[in-house]
Amino acid sequence: MTFKGISSVSMGLTMKTTSRMILPSAARGTVSVTQRAGTVDFGTDTYDEGMIQLRFSWIASTPEQSVEKSEYIYAWLYNDGKYYDLIFDNSPYKFYKAKVVNDVSLNTSGCMGYVDVTFTINPPIAFLAENIPVDYEKYLIQLKWDTAKLVGTQYCQEFEADGEMRITNAGNVKVKPVIRLVNIVPSGVILTYKNQNFQYHGTIKNDTLVIDCAAETVTLGSTGENLFSNVDEYYDDFFTFDSGQIRLSVSGNISAWPNNMYVIVDLSPGGA
Repeated sequence: MTFKGISSVSMGLTMKTTSRMILPSAARGTVSVTQRAGTVDFGTDTYDEGMIQLRFSWIASTPEQSVEKSEYIYAWLYNDGKYYDLIFDNSPYKFYKAKVVNDVSLNTSGCMGYVDVTFTINPPIAFLAENIPVDYEKYLIQLKWDTAKLVGTQYCQEFEADGEMRITNAGNVKVKPVIRLVNIVPSGVILTYKNQNFQYHGTIKNDTLVIDCAAETVTLGSTGENLFSNVDEYYDDFFTFDSGQIRLSVSGNISAWPNNMYVIVDLSPGGA
């Protein structure tokens, strides 16, 4: 992570998150009234400050150098009253406004040492570039829209009958996806997105049909065999997904378990 423009890695520190508050306590907009049950709630709730607790550890060449490391950590974390950008390496595109207000104690054993640090986050939200707050409302919209499970950049949904797969292209560019049909792929299965259609003739059992829309290839997952000749001559579109909400229809003799089919959509290949 980076704080005050200085990376913990550059200081020879290993970082571990011990507690990361994702939603702090609410600062309630309520008033108690005598001889009235409950409170009067004005609906003006906000949130208290957030907290992120990290442990920084190190190994020095000598016990003396291990103790000396604390002097550099003191200078790094010293609270001068200002909030500084706190950036995590796994989310370099966003940052928090943070400072250290709690005590920091040194723990050493021979050449090894560590400190537990609590960062106060105020306001308790993340920011994007140019101090634009992260729009958490869009995450709620996505949760309500998506029917498929998202893992990394891949959406996965099981089908035991005809249906639709609703996913979200969260980027700002169009995408040529990689689509995988897994397990039992029935002959004549059709995928439809807006006015784009893709139909495959030929049954696949206990394997994967890989449709790479950017490369415009259709292959068998286990061997890489070219299966493009089995694509319908009239329904042979390699999809281009717009940004935002995606509705992909899946139909064609799909059966229940154990002959069910999984559809996996990878949105990572890049913009179209």
